[in-house]
Amino acid sequence: MRNFALVREILIFLEKNDEKYFNGIMKIAGYSKSEIDYCLQRMLDENLLVGHLLYDFDDVYFHGVALSKEGNLLLEAARNEDLWFTVKQKLDRESIPLSAFAGILKRVSEDFYKLGWDD
Repeated sequence: MRNFALVREILIFLEKNDEKYFNGIMKIAGYSKSEIDYCLQRMLDENLLVGHLLYDFDDVYFHGVALSKEGNLLLEAARNEDLWFTVKQKLDRESIPLSAFAGILKRVSEDFYKLGWDD
């Protein structure tokens, strides 16, 4: 997974959604439907989201997703823009699984707040 910026956008989008589940076709400025579909599927595979995507042959025609417990934990870590971009910048060149990126970000976030760097 290389598009960690889209992961963050999706986390924030879902947090702002008034309903528990987002139902429909998600649109995020600057990203194609196929990029969003792929990222949502990866996030579902990595247990950052709960729900499903409905397919018609190879095309997704419906997103029914919500943040999972893991997704909420990642969102908490992703809220700090400085922290997010520092970790993302270091790992963007690497081809690592989304779950590994999430784990690193959560760990750095815990240390960040434990050491009082957010003051």
